[in-house]
Amino acid sequence: MNGYLLDTATFLWAIAGGEEKLPKKVLAILQKPKHPLYVSAVSSLEISIKYSLGKLPLKAPPSQWLPAIFAKGYFRLLEISHQHVLHLDQLPFHHKDPFDRLLVCQAKSENLHILSPDKILKKYTPHVFWK
Repeated sequence: MNGYLLDTATFLWAIAGGEEKLPKKVLAILQKPKHPLYVSAVSSLEISIKYSLGKLPLKAPPSQWLPAIFAKGYFRLLEISHQHVLHLDQLPFHHKDPFDRLLVCQAKSENLHILSPDKILKKYTPHVFWK
């Protein structure tokens, strides 16, 4: 595996002091990564949409703080490619969430583990880590 792809919930907990929601092994990976930590542009999209719909209460709009998070260099931004999107037609519909489905495509394409509490993702790949 080439690294870890954080799902949106894991990313938000990691940056906003939600460590109590993270399993000890996941927290250890985030605190002292031996492999790169990736956050997808899909997560930025999900955060922005949910914020604008009022479904994600935040102290400031994502456009005001997300760029600074990535500028620090701790998390690598994984852009959405055409290749990632084209893998969507190969995924069975275990999960209806389009954000999570695209994260699975990215993880498979880029050979990444997914850090996610979402048990449904394990139906797509055994490389979902949450212990």
